[in-house]
Amino acid sequence: MHLRTPLFELAPLEQRLLLAATPASPRPETLGALLNTGERQIIVDRFDNNPSQQSLLQTRLNASVTQFDNTLHNYMQSRTNARWYFDDSQTADYVTYLLGTTINYNSTVANANDVVEHRFPEQGSSSSYNVQLGSDIDWITPGGSSNPEFLHQLNRHGQFQDLAYAYRITGDSQYLEELTWEMADWSTQYITSDVPAAYSNSDKAGWTLDVALRADNWAFAYFMMIGAPGFAGVDSTLMVYKLIQMGDYLQTQAASTTDFASNRSLSVAKSLLLLGQMFPEIDTA
Repeated sequence: MHLRTPLFELAPLEQRLLLAATPASPRPETLGALLNTGERQIIVDRFDNNPSQQSLLQTRLNASVTQFDNTLHNYMQSRTNARWYFDDSQTADYVTYLLGTTINYNSTVANANDVVEHRFPEQGSSSSYNVQLGSDIDWITPGGSSNPEFLHQLNRHGQFQDLAYAYRITGDSQYLEELTWEMADWSTQYITSDVPAAYSNSDKAGWTLDVALRADNWAFAYFMMIGAPGFAGVDSTLMVYKLIQMGDYLQTQAASTTDFASNRSLSVAKSLLLLGQMFPEIDTA
């Protein structure tokens, strides 16, 4: 019997990645009651270690939230009582130097590209960002992976460092847009630094370490972005407000800990030291 040769063969479809664009909102400026006069007043009230700046911030807040945001932002850029690893005025020179060397920064930019598409690492030791989430991220029940570590890794915000670094190196606004969106969107679900009630008992047990690592990552991103084009006063205000929240939570935990040799306690101490050094104006620094 003659067998006819098929005209074509059906090949398996290629696996395709779901692309998730950065949503238009929320942004720090659209948070409404979550970042209003009351939240800014908390910042003012905590500036006890710099009375003159505290008075100026109060005057600006009495006038408008925009005046407050710009005054706080300008102060954080120009102050001389705390220094990051380098001054923001040196960032452009460092970028020029980096681009002229053989130092490989491409992997960090590639990671930031994944984050813009809402692909995240499954855990801290992951070499790839391959957990795909949708455009609208649920930060409390994100799905995407059955690995119990993923919830913690996602909310430690290591990706903030990727986005801040990539933006300062490339100047591509997509990284800034994703960073400010994630800051704001996460803040709508994590209004305080208390552990979410929806967390399982095992997830609650990891919360203190999550806060400590998140504080490090927010601080890194903040001081990388503080003088960047497009990083606005309201963005600065949100980051300072949330970092104060994180510091308060960590200080409460540190006061009651007795397990001084654990990684969690060491991470808490490291983050509190960082926040105390970088925010000496705050009354609990």
